Amino acid sequence: MITSYFIHDKQNEEQVYLSLKNIVSFSEGHSDVLMGAAVTNREDLYKKLKETSKSIGSLPSPMDCFLCLRGLKTLHLRMERHSENGLKVAKFLEKHPKVEKVFYPGGLEEAKKLAARIKIFTLAVSLGGGESLMDVTAAMTASPLNKEEREMLEITDNLIRLSIGLEDARDLIADLDQALSGV
Repeated sequence: MITSYFIHDKQNEEQVYLSLKNIVSFSEGHSDVLMGAAVTNREDLYKKLKETSKSIGSLPSPMDCFLCLRGLKTLHLRMERHSENGLKVAKFLEKHPKVEKVFYPGGLEEAKKLAARIKIFTLAVSLGGGESLMDVTAAMTASPLNKEEREMLEITDNLIRLSIGLEDARDLIADLDQALSGV
């Protein structure tokens, strides 16, 4: 759940030289801070990043730092609940006859109909907070891509991404069940 984006040398796949991290996605936990980090093991890149950071004023405010530190205190509890809820929801969806496939490491029109029927989930991309979210990927985050680009990335029209929050898993399952029964 807490992930980074790695930039590496294509000639040497094992040589990662820059890691970009979205701090607020789950770390902070309340969707009220915008912050990230860039980490490198190359001195030349570090100097460029440091200079750029100074010149564009990309340092977080003291309040944002406080909010992130506050969120880290409950990170372990929130991650346990996100994981438990995610597993329960995935098990429910795997058995549902209207669900084609569940991707758990965790028809676009049908996906939109399902999203319209949902009551607890918020239709939004993952913000890393405590609320459960639904992303109709082809119509939301991947909407700038054409159909061929989406297919290349294996983003089907009926793909729905759920970000499971801290609500009671039984409520989430009941919401999904009532929504699926109507499509």
